[in-house]
Amino acid sequence: MAQPTTVLESGTELAGFRIESFIGQGEIGTVYRATHVRIGREVALKLLSAGRSDDPEFKERLGIQDRAEPTAAPPRRSDAEGAAAGRTSTR
Repeated sequence: MAQPTTVLESGTELAGFRIESFIGQGEIGTVYRATHVRIGREVALKLLSAGRSDDPEFKERLGIQDRAEPTAAPPRRSDAEGAAAGRTSTR
């Protein structure tokens, strides 16, 4: 798997998460090991590829991926997704 053109540096803060390290990159996006700053929880944070969010086929594929891999999701995955969308978790 090739390195992305731009890798966020360790220590970068984004949407309430602190980037710890680069994990990998695929067609859908780039994955980082990160820490939720407010609660100190370590997560896998996926940043979607730029320009893909307006592509209906991409949106459908992402939805299929989420449904097809529910057991592969890291614990509390919805917390990270909610924070990225500006929502807070009630868990």
